[in-house]
Amino acid sequence: MLLNSSRIFPLLTLAGAAALLAVLGCARPPQVDFSADSVSQPAALVLSGPELPAPPAAASPAAPNIKSRPRFTDLPAPPALCEVHPLKEAEPEPPRFQLLSAAALEAALEQIGVPYRRGGTGPGGFDCSGLVRFAFAQVGVELPHGAASQMKVVDPVDLKELQPGDLLFFRTRGQRIDHVGIYLEGREFVHSPSPGKRVSIANLNDAYWKKRLVGAGRINENL
Repeated sequence: MLLNSSRIFPLLTLAGAAALLAVLGCARPPQVDFSADSVSQPAALVLSGPELPAPPAAASPAAPNIKSRPRFTDLPAPPALCEVHPLKEAEPEPPRFQLLSAAALEAALEQIGVPYRRGGTGPGGFDCSGLVRFAFAQVGVELPHGAASQMKVVDPVDLKELQPGDLLFFRTRGQRIDHVGIYLEGREFVHSPSPGKRVSIANLNDAYWKKRLVGAGRINENL
């Protein structure tokens, strides 16, 4: 049977190409199985000679000490805001005469127990006005001797507004001012009463003194 030349020519061509590749060593390489079972592991490298020490392990960098760092919760709380109050005005200093009167009162109280002596101005004995004169002299205030004379140089004070150190004036005999004492507080005053007695504290509520009290006075800046 005769073959169709149009079919034979391609076959001859393919056969010739295969033969040429075989001659040139370009034959198709064998198929390689790349599955996990067919791939062999590389042989381990074996060193000959003395055994070498293992290299020291590289020190890992130290982890930051997080606990030593302050946390926001460890930080001190901000100071509480202070309540704002309006500024208070400074209290005015007591007048000079008031300070002097208080100091004179203290000087008179230190003489409690000293005997009465007519015309005495201390320190061994006092009459009533002598005690007052002595007490105020200790703070630099000069007063005359005599109850009536002292009443003339002080400023009158309402009996309802008495302050420590004010002078109290009495009439014990007749209409003449003849006795004086220094007001303490709580209706009490210090004085040198009369012959045979000593410097002591008396009370204005006592009927004798309440009946004979006629006025009060306070030293001023001019003394």
